[in-house]
Amino acid sequence: MENKNMGTLIRSFRKTLSMTQEELAHHLGITVSTVNRWENGHAQPSRMARIGLASLANERGVSFGESERRSASADGLAGRPLAAALR
Repeated sequence: MENKNMGTLIRSFRKTLSMTQEELAHHLGITVSTVNRWENGHAQPSRMARIGLASLANERGVSFGESERRSASADGLAGRPLAAALR
């Protein structure tokens, strides 16, 4: 179940950035299928990928908390910080 929550949080973060799975994959230097597996709860990002996600958030001026607030009500994850899930 934890993988599903992580996937939902990553999807919310990606949508906050208005990115497609392909754009996120390209930015992180991974495959689209990897992003898809993350979002569908079949895999979790590696430590290096989590660093890349954090770097992307910083680069785009978006905090993980902001990402969560914008999409938490739609995803049913209110109160769960994305930053904590990405650790």
